[in-house]
Amino acid sequence: MFVYLSKKIAIPNNVKLNCIAWNKEEGYIAVAGTEGLLKVLKLDQAANNGQNKGGLAAVSNLSMNQTLDGHKESVKVVTWNDAQQKLTSSDTDGVIMVWMLYKSAWYEEMTNDRKKSTVAGMSWTSDGAKICIVYEDGAIIVGSVDGNRIFGKELKNTHLSGVQWSPDNRLILFALANGECHLYDNQGNFAMKLSIKCITPGSSTGRVHHIASISWFSGRPANNRNRPVLAICYENGKVQIMRNENDDAPAIFDTNMRNVDAKWNHDGSVLAICGTSLEAATPLRDTNQVCFYSPLGRLYRTLKVPGSDITSLSWEGKSLRIAMAVDSFIYFANIRPDYIWCYFEKTVVFLNSSGSGTSTSTSTTSSATVTPMNVITFWNTVSNQSFLKEVEPTLCLAASNEHCVLGVECVSSNIKEIALSTLEGRTGSTQDDRVYQLLLCNSIGTTVDSKYTDIKPRFVGINSGYVAIASYDEILIWHYHTPKIMKELGKNDVEVEQSVYDTFGSFVVILTTFFGVILARIVTHSICPRSNQTKSYFMEFPLIVLPGVFFVTIAAAYSGIFVALMIVLSIWFIWKSCAFALAKKRTKFYIGKRPIVLSVLRSMIQLITSICILAVDFKSFHRLYRKSEFFGAQLMDTGIGFFVFSMGFVSQRPQSRIDLRRSVFGAALPMILIGCVRTLLVILLNYHLAEHEYGRHLNAFFILGFTKLFGSLFGYLLSSDIKLLPLGIGILACHQEFLSRGISEYVESKRMEPMSLLDVNRQGLFCIPGFVGMYLLAIYFSKWLRSKAVLNYREMLQKMWHLGLLSLLFWTLCSASSYTFGICRVTCNVGYVCWIFALFSTMLTLAFFVFEFIINSVYPVEDINGKQLEKETFNLKERPGDKKIATDNSEEIPDDLKDTIKIPDDKRRLVSLMLSSSSNLHGVKARKEKRFHIDDTPTGVELAKDLLQGQQRRVNDPICALALSEKLLLVARESGVINEYSVANVALRNRHTLHSKVHKIAINCNSTRAAIIDHVGVMTLLELDDNRETQLNFSRVERKDVWAVSWAKDNPLLLALMEKTRMYIFRGNDPEEPISCSGYICTFEDLEITSVLLDDIISIGELQNSSHLIQLRVKSLRDTDDLLEHVGLEDAKQFIEDNPHPRLWRLLAESALKKLELDTAENAFVRCANYPGIKLIKRLRNINTQILQRAEIAAFYGEFDEAEKLYMDADRRDLAIDLRMTLCDWFRVVQLYRMGGAGVSDQQMETAWREIGHHFANLKSWESAKEYYEKSHYLEGFMDSLYHMEQFDELEKCVDKLPEKSPLLTKLAEMLVSVGMCSEAVQAYLKFGDQKAAVNACVNLRQWGQAVELAQKYQMPEVNALLSKHAAQLLNEGRLPESIELQRKAGRFLDAARLLCKLAEQEVERRAPLLRIKKIYILAALLAEDHLKSVATPQLDYAIDRNTLLDSISLEDAACIERIWHCAEAYHYMLLAQRQLRFGIMHSAVVTSLRLRDYDDVLPVEDIYSLLALASCADRSFDTCSKAFMKLESLDFLPEKTLQEYEELAVNIFSKNEPEDHKVDTVTCYGCAENVPDNLPSCMECGARFPGCISSGKPITQPTSNIWICSTCHHCAAPMEITRHRTCPLCHSPIAALTAGI
Repeated sequence: MFVYLSKKIAIPNNVKLNCIAWNKEEGYIAVAGTEGLLKVLKLDQAANNGQNKGGLAAVSNLSMNQTLDGHKESVKVVTWNDAQQKLTSSDTDGVIMVWMLYKSAWYEEMTNDRKKSTVAGMSWTSDGAKICIVYEDGAIIVGSVDGNRIFGKELKNTHLSGVQWSPDNRLILFALANGECHLYDNQGNFAMKLSIKCITPGSSTGRVHHIASISWFSGRPANNRNRPVLAICYENGKVQIMRNENDDAPAIFDTNMRNVDAKWNHDGSVLAICGTSLEAATPLRDTNQVCFYSPLGRLYRTLKVPGSDITSLSWEGKSLRIAMAVDSFIYFANIRPDYIWCYFEKTVVFLNSSGSGTSTSTSTTSSATVTPMNVITFWNTVSNQSFLKEVEPTLCLAASNEHCVLGVECVSSNIKEIALSTLEGRTGSTQDDRVYQLLLCNSIGTTVDSKYTDIKPRFVGINSGYVAIASYDEILIWHYHTPKIMKELGKNDVEVEQSVYDTFGSFVVILTTFFGVILARIVTHSICPRSNQTKSYFMEFPLIVLPGVFFVTIAAAYSGIFVALMIVLSIWFIWKSCAFALAKKRTKFYIGKRPIVLSVLRSMIQLITSICILAVDFKSFHRLYRKSEFFGAQLMDTGIGFFVFSMGFVSQRPQSRIDLRRSVFGAALPMILIGCVRTLLVILLNYHLAEHEYGRHLNAFFILGFTKLFGSLFGYLLSSDIKLLPLGIGILACHQEFLSRGISEYVESKRMEPMSLLDVNRQGLFCIPGFVGMYLLAIYFSKWLRSKAVLNYREMLQKMWHLGLLSLLFWTLCSASSYTFGICRVTCNVGYVCWIFALFSTMLTLAFFVFEFIINSVYPVEDINGKQLEKETFNLKERPGDKKIATDNSEEIPDDLKDTIKIPDDKRRLVSLMLSSSSNLHGVKARKEKRFHIDDTPTGVELAKDLLQGQQRRVNDPICALALSEKLLLVARESGVINEYSVANVALRNRHTLHSKVHKIAINCNSTRAAIIDHVGVMTLLELDDNRETQLNFSRVERKDVWAVSWAKDNPLLLALMEKTRMYIFRGNDPEEPISCSGYICTFEDLEITSVLLDDIISIGELQNSSHLIQLRVKSLRDTDDLLEHVGLEDAKQFIEDNPHPRLWRLLAESALKKLELDTAENAFVRCANYPGIKLIKRLRNINTQILQRAEIAAFYGEFDEAEKLYMDADRRDLAIDLRMTLCDWFRVVQLYRMGGAGVSDQQMETAWREIGHHFANLKSWESAKEYYEKSHYLEGFMDSLYHMEQFDELEKCVDKLPEKSPLLTKLAEMLVSVGMCSEAVQAYLKFGDQKAAVNACVNLRQWGQAVELAQKYQMPEVNALLSKHAAQLLNEGRLPESIELQRKAGRFLDAARLLCKLAEQEVERRAPLLRIKKIYILAALLAEDHLKSVATPQLDYAIDRNTLLDSISLEDAACIERIWHCAEAYHYMLLAQRQLRFGIMHSAVVTSLRLRDYDDVLPVEDIYSLLALASCADRSFDTCSKAFMKLESLDFLPEKTLQEYEELAVNIFSKNEPEDHKVDTVTCYGCAENVPDNLPSCMECGARFPGCISSGKPITQPTSNIWICSTCHHCAAPMEITRHRTCPLCHSPIAALTAGI
């Protein structure tokens, strides 16, 4: 916070003031003094010239100045009843007066005069209902607001000095004259004595410590309910602040002044204490001061107040001002709170004034804790929309570019638990478990990234890629990530992972060619002799070349599979050929000066390069193998790197001038000459050239030539080969350092306009140092590899082991580089060099292993040309200049590697350096944060320790401020020391020293200067650049009473600062005229300053709107406007040239255009780089008419109505129409068409109608869209409107409106399918001619019948397979009914019948009702009959030839149909028998039960014979009953107990009745005319079978010509029986008439 004196009011007659009180609600100020003075004042804020400059900046006038008469003596106490709007005052005579407001004036309401003692203090309760008055003699009076006394109390031998109510009005705190504080309840009963720890009241020394003031905050603390609220101030400067009356650990501090008065602000966050300084050396007029403290006793600010004696102070209602009574004056000071807020993307983000939103209660078994939540508002100042975000207690806010960061404290248990689990390496000595979270949010409050930390974010800064936070002793730099794809290297994990993936992907493609070479070597050796070179060539060519061609074109996706297959075959070959055993038998391995494997690898490089160059122009070439434009590791990026590496690998360091001349003139200059010829041909042939590779004029031959040239020169200057290693690494390190300092961005830039030869060839020129370093390291690598020509078995294994380790090391460096520097061929950075070394060393390792160790052991080379080998071995000698590389750097290699890896001395230097680099590179990106202590000195190469282990360090000089720019981090300490760090590598660059404590820091846009505000409000400028002259100039700038600064985003010399209520704008050292404003500066850009009135929004609580945002223009912008308006273009141009800025040039261009000064306008557009404006000038020069020129200018500046008017005045309605078309203002286009009368075609009107329809469609106004689409005959939009309006009947009619083969038919069909209109969709598809889509629509809508019909019609057999698959899926999912319905709709009736039978069997297992089971079987039987009908033909009619149809189908299907009817009959007769038995038709029940014996394969046997026994017993047919019991007793599967029960029941029955049938009816057989019992199903004489009557169950003995047969189920019934039914008793089909015949 910042405090400064703003106003002074003098009291007439120099009356000394004793006290002051400020009404919190209405703003009245009561002041009291000697001679009975009591005044009520009121300050109102007046607008300045009608413009709201915002609260404190506005002029404050006295709207009330009333003197209250009534007191005769000096008034000592005044206090407000804010709730009841009453004023209470008391004088030295003890007279108490209560004042009330009536008709805008204050009048005396009541008076009380005790006439015994002086009032020491008065205090109202927070609700204004009670007042407590204490007298110096110990008397206490508590009264109500209406003047009635509630109780009174006399404290004997006690002198009182003050009183305060507790916040809940339950307790009263009394301050005693001896320094003690006693607590009473609201009924006057003593409660306790407060524990005073800051002093010892009534000590033995006899010295009494008087209490100057007590202040008990009556509100509720906004952010922390456990915050101290009770302040007790003693005159000696000691202060004690307690959380409550029982606080045993209060905050204690010393103000170093004689305390007079103390007051809390409106939310209890600041305690203001006034008094007189105790320092004797302080001048008299500077002894008065007001100190502002936090509730924990931390000093915020000290305000010096002129005068000799300060007596009282009081806060304004919202704590934006404070009033002080000094001598005979009232001083006012403005408070500038340090709000938690920020601004970015036209959005103001702030913490609401209440500080908390909802509270989350977390209940436990013992207690309930409440978690306070803060509400952050994201106010979009353009749309005036606000988004609220509820977070945990917020500590800080900062913003940059497109994001802001919130620092919150994790207090809820669940979030805290998650946070603690993520912080694996927390400091062991941490005293608490507080955890904090950083939330990165966008402009609508959505969190896009977050991080947990245990560092309390007291200070925070953010730039485009990093967030820096600091506590009092530690600093954390967090590299955040956003969903937006970042362009910078190493700032996007997706690109990094893709880059790592590409490095290995390119290696896999190279392996395909490598395995082709291996395959060719083995196959040719096995099939043909090597002496036949022609045959070998024709065999090797396809094996080597074809894989390389295929796997970069059509088979690119299968390269990994091919490599895996070849690896498996290689392992099989090694095992089958016993290669290891053969290799072990070899006595020597010939390496030579130029190993054969090197020739193989160089040949592969040539082959792959040739294939890629030829194939890249074809579409089949895999696009991921093309060269990267900047960063990337694609296949074609390896070309130039491989050539440089192999060139160095076969080269020697020039040791003499002859060697140097040979290298320069024999190799370097010819390649440069070839490059010149190629460049000349490209220019002459106008051949397309990709400039992003090597530039406009350079090419690969130049790179190779210059690399050879500079590499040879560097090598010649060295005295030995061993120095190649440090020289190569040094060149690469310097090259990478220069790239990181801006060269990389310069080379990468696509927007830069090339101005010189260097600009157009920067890609090729700046990569040469990297290739030179690679070339030198390749020579050194070659020297080590070829150090010995002939190796034994052990040495060969050692050589391959070392090569493998180096390969692993290079791949590690390559992966680490991907996360730090990236892999860039264009600049040949360290990452690219590591990648090439990794590829080449890996291929070299594999080649040595495969060719020298395996193949040459299986197929010895000595068998072919042993003499030549011996000759070469004999002639091999070491050159005098080829000295061995020997150095002792074993101590640099880790001990664990020394024991396991035996590395020669000549390689230890290389390995140790590479290991060191690898660890550093990995540490840079292994974590996203960089953390260090303020006392550490990070160097940028080796990062500072993370402080995650060991003891926590104490700091005597804590951090007090922090600022972060794109390049620098400034951290200020309380001693005045400012540490300057570089952001990218976190290195301490400089230390600056000031002589005061820093409060705020702001860095300008190019990180060359910083504005610093100290704790007393003095602003100075700090030069961060090394230009001493500039630093001396800016050291003179110093301003006082500054509380906010902001640098311009587009000009490092422009600075805006707030000095009290005035805004100053500095251009360099020179300030402009101040502007009255009290807003907080949001941004300074384009010569405009945006400020927001946070006081009105946060403290006062007004609803934010556009009036709270103030736009202020700098003086140069205002002067330019005045010059352009009142003087002229020339003077304005001269002024702008003296004060150049793009905004001013744009203003000049606009003014010149409106005056048609095209030359001046063009010059201005060029100066501000406005390309559209330059194009406008070019277009205007081709227009001859001034009125058309003015129209074009008006359109360019958005004055479209004016432009249209000018076009119409020029009789160019066509141009007006074109303008409106460009603006998509089609309503106006229609009006212009109609204004023209004739000459407008129907097509033009339809186009306009269609576009208007599009407009309403975008607004989802489908009714209006339909109307205009119909006018324009635009069927597609018309269909969309009908679809969204759900007018499907009209949508269906569109099928007839569309012509055949219209593409809209497909869209219409899809609409119809989406709403289930299958037939209409099929019609649309068929009209379009897409029968397959029609079938698919039927399938998707489960219209299988129609699908099968269409499939059969259009011969699509795949539908049946799809149907079967879907049915099987339904069955697997247990959805049997749906499967049955599917088969039925598809016309597969017999399959559906089978599934129904399966369903019936499930119902039987569930013991479902018999009627339900019968119905299921009947449905299955009816489906089976439908199947017979479907197979009927004209020759075989179903109604006549049903039995013949049964014979014509398969036996399985026929048996299935008969079986289904058999099951249906069984349950039908079972139900019929039970029904007959229930209704007492006993004999018929017996007959029907006897028929059930034919269905024992369907029904349970026990149920059949139990029913038969029951029916026959009831019919007294005991012979039949006896036979039934005998059958039951013979069932061996029944339990023994059941059989015994049947036996006992039979004994009971037949002990009383003879086993004979008493009632036997006979019928005459229609075959032989014999009498047979009516219960037999066939004649015992002739064997004629009697069909059962489905109505009665009795056998039908009549001739078949006289019986009724159902036409549906084909079962019969007696004619007399069927007359009682309307439907068939079995299948329930309606009975139309009796049918004769079968």
